[in-house]
Amino acid sequence: MHIFDVRLERAEPPVTLLVVQFSGEHSFENILELLYNTYPKRAQASAILLRPDVRDTFTSQELTEAIKKSGSKQSQFLEQVSIAYADQNKSFARFSGLPIFVLYAHNHELLVSANINPLTTTPPEVETHLQRTDLLGDIRSAEMRFLMAASGAVLPHVENTYYDNPSGRAARSFLRVGNIQYSRLAVDAVAFWLLPYLSDCEAILVDTWSLSSVGMNVSRVLATIRSIRPIPVEMLSQYQNDKAERRSELTEILDRLISEADMNSDYPVKIVCIVSVTHTGSLVKVLREQIEISGRMVDLQFVALFRLSGSGDLEALCDLSDDEQFKPFAEGEISGRTSIPIDEKIYFPVRYVTVPHEVRIPQAMPFRSFVNMVQGKNVISAHRNQTDDGRIRHHAVHLDTEKLALLPNFKTAFEIALHELEPPPSVILSPSHAAARSMSALACDMIEKFGYSRPEALFHANLELKTTGLTAQQDEAIREKITQLPPESSILILDDCYITGTRLAGYQTRLRHHDVKARIHYMVGVARPDDPSSFATTQRMLGFRAPEDQVPYNRNTVSAVFQVTLPNWQEEQCPWCQEKMLYERLQHQGKALPAKFRDRHLSLAEQHAGLQNDLFLDPGTSPIKLYSGSILAPLGSNQAEVFAAVAAAIQRLRVVPIENKPLLGPRHHPIATVLSEETYLHTVYTDSVIRASFLRGADWQELVYEDRAAERERSRLIEEIMINEVADISNLGLELVLAHGLRKCSVPQEAVTGQANGSVIELFELLKPDGE
Repeated sequence: MHIFDVRLERAEPPVTLLVVQFSGEHSFENILELLYNTYPKRAQASAILLRPDVRDTFTSQELTEAIKKSGSKQSQFLEQVSIAYADQNKSFARFSGLPIFVLYAHNHELLVSANINPLTTTPPEVETHLQRTDLLGDIRSAEMRFLMAASGAVLPHVENTYYDNPSGRAARSFLRVGNIQYSRLAVDAVAFWLLPYLSDCEAILVDTWSLSSVGMNVSRVLATIRSIRPIPVEMLSQYQNDKAERRSELTEILDRLISEADMNSDYPVKIVCIVSVTHTGSLVKVLREQIEISGRMVDLQFVALFRLSGSGDLEALCDLSDDEQFKPFAEGEISGRTSIPIDEKIYFPVRYVTVPHEVRIPQAMPFRSFVNMVQGKNVISAHRNQTDDGRIRHHAVHLDTEKLALLPNFKTAFEIALHELEPPPSVILSPSHAAARSMSALACDMIEKFGYSRPEALFHANLELKTTGLTAQQDEAIREKITQLPPESSILILDDCYITGTRLAGYQTRLRHHDVKARIHYMVGVARPDDPSSFATTQRMLGFRAPEDQVPYNRNTVSAVFQVTLPNWQEEQCPWCQEKMLYERLQHQGKALPAKFRDRHLSLAEQHAGLQNDLFLDPGTSPIKLYSGSILAPLGSNQAEVFAAVAAAIQRLRVVPIENKPLLGPRHHPIATVLSEETYLHTVYTDSVIRASFLRGADWQELVYEDRAAERERSRLIEEIMINEVADISNLGLELVLAHGLRKCSVPQEAVTGQANGSVIELFELLKPDGE
């Protein structure tokens, strides 16, 4: 699915829209079900925009008629609208509380419909944003930025380097626009936003072959909309300048476009030039001058996909000129920096740059205080399933919040957080699972101990209060209780854990639907987002109160007793699920697992209790454990606690920017970010439990060097560890061979030959491809 979110902040309160590309193979019900099940950010949405295929155009009147159940056979989208309205409660059930709008085109004009969700109305705060004239520009900019991010189009700034653009302009970051053509839906999205610039267009000129898919697709889209043959498309073969050979090539291109347009008219042929990126507008100036010199009958119009500078008057779909990463260099600033040349034909860097990352105190300390508190209390485990309100979730790193709530330090912090709530809550609403119930009971006791009336504890998973069925009576009692609370009172929405914010956002939406006037305190026992900025966004969203409800309190409160950053890994990214799947692939290949690994496979299949001191393959010699003096965790921490500390530190490298460094993550040519092998295989972290945690907690792209010489050096360090005579060092051998099987490193044959540990040899031989 093609989905992106738009954060609208030009008016208060800010709102988030989800824009979903409607696909012909899905019904309304199916596409909303997919959105609900596969897109976690839906929890933060205030409204949904559905966009039909760019070729599927219609009028507002036709949309209205489709809603009245007279769908058009000419429009696949309108036909689905009519089908959806035939069973409204079923079709819109997944998002019964969110307004749904249609983002569509007619006669090269882009439009947003009224709310088409019959199960709800449009909240005033959403309506305020929809009425703004800059709405479409904000959505367009958000999608272009989404395409940039999804395709890795931005080659980020690397310390002490600069990109040498074909135009001769030095840049901190390089935007390779061709990357955004990564799917049919992506090029259709660009075509949609280009429609207003293509009215009466008779031919298309694109400034680079790297955008050929955009140009050809626009031609086909116009052909479908106009019911004509595709208009001609040409591309410049390289960056256009005033050299004689390039002027000659441009003249030939213009002649072909004029000939193929075949308008048989005395009027100039209208050619729209799609410019990938504009800085100063120099390309436009060169093209206009050369066309004037050529004497060709051409009306050349320009539109850029991206603008990187505030100068020039060329219109662009997305203005990036205020982005720090595209800020121009000051005079003399590039002196001493290394140049990364960009090829003027393919618009691609000609070499890789490797940026090493290290886990140091700034990454380790934020989690250290938490692990100090829970160390030895069986709060942290790995590879564990959890059932909350009937749904099973797998966690690579699991926090047992029931046990967390029993700890003295947690109770002290919890008590302080509750005491700060103004006014004290008269109702506490929590999910119905055990951890939330125990935390709710503890909160009731503490508030009563403060000398206030004991709050009434209510339990409901999502506040979808039914009027019929088995829970109707209980739901009605909850509805009556929360809606009758006066504005000067408060409700505490208390959950044990925050990961993505889905549950809290659901509560907020339904509290608004029930028109609850009381102040809302949102509190979680531990917030563990994979990016701290996501919890900050949730705090801002949930803290808002409508202007008419801002007396006596102008904002709600949103807090966490403890906050940490941890990767949100489920089955696909869980290191122990990956180990389990490796054994299953070997068995599928007809290989028999030795007893040690057969037993290990069986133990990994049991995911109810989780792993604590058996995360890593047992070397059978010296135990894999933590020694004193680590910045990551205190002495005596079990394997799960150490792994969580390492995983948390690595995650901060992925999401918390470091000056002059790209974030750790997948390779985006020409940038490869890796964890420095010197720190986790040689000098800094020498405990095998920490080294094993790095190998398990990092993706292969975060470990393996693109540079072959550097990767050979890493293999040499691995060999040194495996053949080391000190048992507390060589006990990492099995984990290194497992990492070798998961393509996170290369273990040399020489490192295995003569191994005293037979299990290391067994696993290495098992992992060899057939025939070796």
